Amino acid sequence: MTVLCEGLAKQQGKLTHLDLGNNSIGGEGCVALGKYLKGDKNLVWANFYMNDMGDKGAGEIAEALKSNKTLVHIDLGGNNIMATGAAKLGEMVHENEKLEPMELSYNPMGP
Repeated sequence: MTVLCEGLAKQQGKLTHLDLGNNSIGGEGCVALGKYLKGDKNLVWANFYMNDMGDKGAGEIAEALKSNKTLVHIDLGGNNIMATGAAKLGEMVHENEKLEPMELSYNPMGP
């Protein structure tokens, strides 16, 4: 995941849509993904559905989206995000006014 994100960061075009659904990114892979999202200024749509991110990954994505002001749609469904990760995403929403739909279906967020 690190190599992919480094390559995406160096590309010269204006990538606006990124679909990485069903790729087993996991929480550790979200560290690299978060770093990429923090620096990206063109991405408006992202699908990270079914990647087993867990709370660690949700936290990395949430932290990145606090400073990313271009992404308007993100799908984090089916990522085994529980209450801790959901809380971090909720906190992020207060700082990111651009994000409109955030898909979180099929996550065991619990009480």
